[in-house]
Amino acid sequence: MTLRPILRLAAATLLLAAATPDADTHAATAATERLTGRTAEATAAATRPATRTTEAADSTEADAHLLIGAADAIGSLARDAATVGHIRAAAHLVPGLDAYADLRASGRLDRADSLRLAALRACADVAGTRLAAHPEARARALYQLALIQANLSDTACLATIDAAIRAARRAGGIGRGGEADEALVLYELTRLYFLNRLIEGENPLRFAEILSLEKRALTLAANRPASLDHAETDQLLAQLKSYTGFPDELSQASDSLGMADLTAPVAPYEMDPASGQWTNALHYFRESAALYRCLLGSSHPGAVYPWMNHLFSLVGTADGAWITASADSAVAVMEAACPVGHPEVESVKAFRDRIAALCGQPLRHTSAYATGLSRYRIYYGRASRPYLSQLAMVAGNLQIVAANGPLPQAFIEMEEEYADAARQVYADEPATYLSEELSLSRAYEIREPARFATRFAELAALALDPSAAPSWRRFTALRELVPLGFNNGRSAEAERLARASIREIDVLTGGRPLPATALAWLDMANLLENTSHSADTVKRCYEEALRLFGRTGLPPVMPLYNYANYLHSTGDVAGAVDQYRTLLALKEAKDFPVDMAYVRTVLGALLLQSQGALTDSVRQLFEEAVPVFEADSPAVNNETVRGYVGLSVYYDHIGRADKAEAMLRRGWQLAQDVCHPLDGARMELDAALFDLFMTQGRDHEAEALVESELASLDEAGMRETIAGLELLQRRYLIVNWRTPNDFPKVYATLMDRMNAVTAVYTHSGQAADIRYCYYLPIVCDCISETGRFITWKDMMMASGGLSNKEKAQIDALSGTLEEMINQVSPAIAILEDVERGFPDYAAPFDYRLNPAYASLIQSLWTWHENIRPDSARARHYIRLITEIQRLNGQPMQADWTMAQYHNTHKEAAEAYAYAARCRQAPEAFTALQQLQICQLFGQMADLLGHEDEAVRAAVEQAGHIRRYVRGNFDFLSSGERAEFLTTYGNSGAAIAAHLDRHPGELAAEAYDAALFDKGLLLHSWERLRRAILRSGDSLLAARLDTLDLLRKQQRHTAIAPLDSSATRKQVDLMQRMEGIEKALARQAAQFRPDTMRVASWREVQARLAADEAAIEFTFADTALAALVVRPGMDRPRYVRLGSSQACYDLLHRSERLPADTRVRRLYTYGRTPLYDLVWRPLEAELRGVRRVYYSPIAMLHRVAFAALPVGPDSCLVDRYDLCPLSTTAELLRPRREEAVRTAALFGGVHYSPGQGVTAATGTATEETEAATGKTGSRQRAALEEEFDYLSETLAETEAIARTMEAAGLSPLTFKGEKATEPAFYTLDGQSPDVIHLATHGFYINADDVEDNAFLMNHPGSRTQSMQRTGLAFAGANATWRGLRRNDREDGILTANELSLLDLSRTKLAVLSACETALGDYSTEGVWGLQRGFKEAGVGTLILSLWNVNDRATALFMQAFYDQWLNGKPKRAAFSHAVDTLRRSHPNPFFWAAFVLLDAND
Repeated sequence: MTLRPILRLAAATLLLAAATPDADTHAATAATERLTGRTAEATAAATRPATRTTEAADSTEADAHLLIGAADAIGSLARDAATVGHIRAAAHLVPGLDAYADLRASGRLDRADSLRLAALRACADVAGTRLAAHPEARARALYQLALIQANLSDTACLATIDAAIRAARRAGGIGRGGEADEALVLYELTRLYFLNRLIEGENPLRFAEILSLEKRALTLAANRPASLDHAETDQLLAQLKSYTGFPDELSQASDSLGMADLTAPVAPYEMDPASGQWTNALHYFRESAALYRCLLGSSHPGAVYPWMNHLFSLVGTADGAWITASADSAVAVMEAACPVGHPEVESVKAFRDRIAALCGQPLRHTSAYATGLSRYRIYYGRASRPYLSQLAMVAGNLQIVAANGPLPQAFIEMEEEYADAARQVYADEPATYLSEELSLSRAYEIREPARFATRFAELAALALDPSAAPSWRRFTALRELVPLGFNNGRSAEAERLARASIREIDVLTGGRPLPATALAWLDMANLLENTSHSADTVKRCYEEALRLFGRTGLPPVMPLYNYANYLHSTGDVAGAVDQYRTLLALKEAKDFPVDMAYVRTVLGALLLQSQGALTDSVRQLFEEAVPVFEADSPAVNNETVRGYVGLSVYYDHIGRADKAEAMLRRGWQLAQDVCHPLDGARMELDAALFDLFMTQGRDHEAEALVESELASLDEAGMRETIAGLELLQRRYLIVNWRTPNDFPKVYATLMDRMNAVTAVYTHSGQAADIRYCYYLPIVCDCISETGRFITWKDMMMASGGLSNKEKAQIDALSGTLEEMINQVSPAIAILEDVERGFPDYAAPFDYRLNPAYASLIQSLWTWHENIRPDSARARHYIRLITEIQRLNGQPMQADWTMAQYHNTHKEAAEAYAYAARCRQAPEAFTALQQLQICQLFGQMADLLGHEDEAVRAAVEQAGHIRRYVRGNFDFLSSGERAEFLTTYGNSGAAIAAHLDRHPGELAAEAYDAALFDKGLLLHSWERLRRAILRSGDSLLAARLDTLDLLRKQQRHTAIAPLDSSATRKQVDLMQRMEGIEKALARQAAQFRPDTMRVASWREVQARLAADEAAIEFTFADTALAALVVRPGMDRPRYVRLGSSQACYDLLHRSERLPADTRVRRLYTYGRTPLYDLVWRPLEAELRGVRRVYYSPIAMLHRVAFAALPVGPDSCLVDRYDLCPLSTTAELLRPRREEAVRTAALFGGVHYSPGQGVTAATGTATEETEAATGKTGSRQRAALEEEFDYLSETLAETEAIARTMEAAGLSPLTFKGEKATEPAFYTLDGQSPDVIHLATHGFYINADDVEDNAFLMNHPGSRTQSMQRTGLAFAGANATWRGLRRNDREDGILTANELSLLDLSRTKLAVLSACETALGDYSTEGVWGLQRGFKEAGVGTLILSLWNVNDRATALFMQAFYDQWLNGKPKRAAFSHAVDTLRRSHPNPFFWAAFVLLDAND
């Protein structure tokens, strides 16, 4: 019989490597060639042992042969006639064999193999009595009996095989080189196999015996014909040598026995790519499978397991589909050979699925697992070892298929059943239960941490049971449990387990050290240095490890390296250097070129840090390492890959920033292949690359790195790990630095981190390491953010000018945070206790160097500084903070801390001094910190009257902001871009504060800043949309659509208190939107070759004609200002205008007045305050100018510049050709006027169904006019409860259509009930050259939000200006009154909705409606319909500033189109229309409302 594989589940995921299928064919061919001419013997060998001779010498010998044949047949799984015949042939010798032969022939089941065992015992008894002269017969019967016992996991198999060996020796099988010797080698290897798999576990003290038998087997194989004994011997050697947990002992045993002797027969070794071990097991798997298939045939059941084992060894090196299909054929063979219900069929099916799972192929038999297990229970019984083995096998299959996803419930149920039954079955063999259950319960480590914690505690207690007998199986389990405990925060248990493993191996070896003993001491030293033991204790462990490495003949590479690292970490630089140098001087060093190159980088970095200078010897260390790490295919592993960090330090020190980054990038990329996600080297490279990106101001790359690694951990189900906590901390840092005042986002990020920390802390059994290093910092960060919010809130409330919404949000946040403070208050006393106990916890290290201690002190300072003020204690803790920073080699960070502290306490001189020192060392800070330092320094310099320094700081600050924006904005979300500008200001903010006092120095800078700042957010989003829409990538376009849908969903989501589930959903929605937007930005980068728009005033000047001027309006401290550029100027001219507050007040007071009253007050002919405030000071700079290009800022967007009176009967438009632009950088766009070919016109809209009657009869119009007192003066704006029908828009639309048709166009016309919002949506992505909208427009003032029924249905965005402006389409009135409908079909198109469309083909959009130029204003521009159309991609707009008379609007539009479509440029046509309307309606109310924006012709 052939042994089934008794697979250790711990090694089930080690893919045994072997040759390709072709190589297997060659092996089979070679075996066949050795059998040439012996076909008949090979056939006979299928049913006869190789120990038989061709003819019997006498009748006793003949009977012995018959009995041997019967024993082999009984041991076989075959039930064909020949096999049954061999059993019957010995029936005259062994009573009862006829009955057993009948059973085999019938196909009835032999439960628990009881009859088979009885038959073999009977054969052995008969052989021992009647055939005593032929002990080989008894040996054979006992051998087959032992195999059956082993497959039943009956440890009696050991006594049985011992008896077989004794009998074989009596038969003469002792070194004669014949059949008997071949059988004896087989039996002795079988005994060692039983010891390994069933009794002891892997015992390195038996390696010499295994290798000695291997040498004998190889010698016999070289001189003997192929036989089944040979095949089975190869199978045993394959299994015994397939993987070892004691590679050093095996290597030493091999050397001592001369296994490398090339004059002796050898089995070729090859690298197992899964384990990284050199082994010849793969050769033996191939040879054994080939021999069995040749001797028995591929359809014989005896060839199934050797073939399956061979297939298993091929996993990972051959085609998975081919391997799985081959396993399927083996299942078919076993199904044909065995009777229905036989458990061997279920074993092979489970084995097939294990192979398929590891090959990434589908499992085929999972649906039959329950049936298969039932058959096992029936055959063997529930409380049997075979049933437990099968249960573990199928459970393991489910675990592998689950990959990194949730464990199936079936697995959990099977594991629990296994544990319950195995505790009883293995009650006398706890080490067996320990090793087997450990393999299964590891599946819980990441995915079911609570279950894992329970199982780990049970197994650790079992492993530490002092009453248990020592065993190699228990020693192996102890070694596996130690890192499991440590990695899950159970350091105390891990230490006890490590000490137990040392005691165990000492007992097992009788005190004679093995390499495993040395490694156990090294593991102990590594563990103790990470669990706060005294330096003396750790050093003693390392010294013992070094002693044992020397005594056992191991190169002391790892202990020297680890010991050096430990000494370095404790501050013993000299000791560390000595150990590194000793390591490099080892004679064995030449055998480890990559390892030694790595050590050189570590030593070089240490010397560079400690000496502060690059000496020749240090340079040499790095240069000797460079060729190894810069090779095309460096042979790095999960430790030596850290060498790239050291080389990065070197290159950075010599000024090669490009090489420094290249090293980190390459190391990080290699780490993805050679490191597990939780490996320290991978985490170190992540951290180094993150720090590099943040220092250089490339935080979008830092963020992409963090999110990529988090995604990898999520995919592997490993977020709740140390690596996950580190990454979540970095995510928090990015949010905290980039958008520190976006408190909902900051708190959401903190809560994600808190949840993960809590989970890890709980899983670890509240381990001290997790408590101090991760739980403590997150609590501290929560306290710090609470204190920071209080400071920010006080500042915001003191500044005034907050909207009702902002006040409500701050109030809600304040209430929630006050509750949090009350909950946290008791924890402060605990934190102070932790502070006092930290030195003991951190010993032997300097506790002040521990990051957790720094977080603790920071939070205590925050508490006493901001939350519950105590000035004395706050001063104490701020001193401790700076002391910690200086001890950590961060003196400049200490200075920055003090600068901020003194600024908070309004101590300008001290803050200035510290900030000045920080500015001298920019390399010590990240890009955002440099910006913050520059801001604070400038503010302090200004307060102290250091004007020149303040000006320089302002210019420098502008540069910092521009660099950050250019480097990151393309990859940030819209919200992050806006929040960044809110937090840090735009590039012109600081310059504006000094512009009035230093116009000569700053005018050019201020103009360039205005060009950079205006429309910055708009253009960032435009660039992304344009790249996606031009890419032709349907997947990107689909994700853009998803983003648009989420934004619509957000508009309907109500704002709730901070701690509500609704707010959590809203934050989750925002995070999802941000994630999609950032992913789009990264993926669209390849389609976005153009760089961010950066223009200069010189470029604008170059586009101006001699009689033209360009004006950028801006702020100068508290005043409005204008920067004028004309040809020939050496710099822009600064012009101080009026007070910005006075201008705002003037415009704001008129805002609520009726439009005609407002116009009368602001634009009455003669001289008005508005002209004096915003234009009169400019006149001196504009002498000789005919055309003025100007770009307003903030409230100036509300000003009708054309109507500003300059005399009793004239206004500004009479003096200048005024050309409003969103920014004068528009002049840099190519000037061209393309022919108009397509148009879409909307007008005569029916806002309610009843308005159809109005349009048809006109009676309703007359009734409405009579009721309202309005006659012929209907206005295109909704200030009342509904949108009135605008009769003139129908005539206007039809007239424009006729004009277009006369010009050769065929416009799409949407009128009446067909002028719907869905009709407008049909233009999305295929918009016409011209869009004309003759309808109502609206702008809802922020103060009117609460009373507007339409906005009540958009709680998530009703305060946003883009939702408060829009256009009305058919059916709008029902929505306006409060009916909730789908956004795309509700008749109201808001600027929000508009911004999500693609109208990039449209050259001109005419908004023949009221208030379409209005919105909320900032330095960014107008947030309203103007922005909506711009985001949609429209080039030029005609908009209105106030409610426009219906009839006058129609006249204006018809005049404009008549000129433009007949060949005049847009600007000339617009001017003509203004003049035309002005002649018939001279009041500015009628003609001055319209604005032609961004006409570049």
